[in-house]
Amino acid sequence: LAMMGGRAEALRLALGEASQFLRQTLGTDIATWHWGRLHQIEFPHAMAVQKPMDKVFNAAPLPIPGDSDTVFQTSIRPEIPYAANLAIPSYRQIVDLADFDRSLWVKPPGQSGQLGSKSYIDQIAPWLEGRYFPMLWTREKVEVYATTVQRLKPIE
Repeated sequence: LAMMGGRAEALRLALGEASQFLRQTLGTDIATWHWGRLHQIEFPHAMAVQKPMDKVFNAAPLPIPGDSDTVFQTSIRPEIPYAANLAIPSYRQIVDLADFDRSLWVKPPGQSGQLGSKSYIDQIAPWLEGRYFPMLWTREKVEVYATTVQRLKPIE
C-alpha cells in the first residue's frame, strides 16, 4: 500500500469499503446504523436443530452490545462476522463474601428449558441490561422470597 498512496490511501479505501458494506447491509440512513443491528445473539435450544423448529424454540436474534475488546465481551468467529458466537459471558454471578444473602446472579435465557414455561426466556432482558437477581443463601431469606414450596416425602 505504501506504493499506492501510503497510510492515507489505505485509510480512504478502508473507510470506503466499510461505508459501502454498511449502506448495503443497514441502508442509507446513517441514523439507523446501530451495532446491535449487526451484532446479535441467538440462544439455540436442543430441540431446534431441525428447521422450522428453530423459529419455535430459539430465542433470537437479539441485538447485543460488546465485542472482543469490551467488558461485556461478546467475541465473534472471523468466518462468521458480527454474530456473537465465540465467547459470551452468559452466566454471571456476584458473590458478597461478607453477606452471602446479598449475592446476585443472572443466567440467560432463563432457568427452564421448557417451552411455555414463564422461566423459559425470562432472563434475557435483565442479562442484556446488566440487571441481576438475588442469590439467597440462608433459609430465612429463601423462605421470605419463595413463591412455591415443594416437599419431597419418602414412600411409605
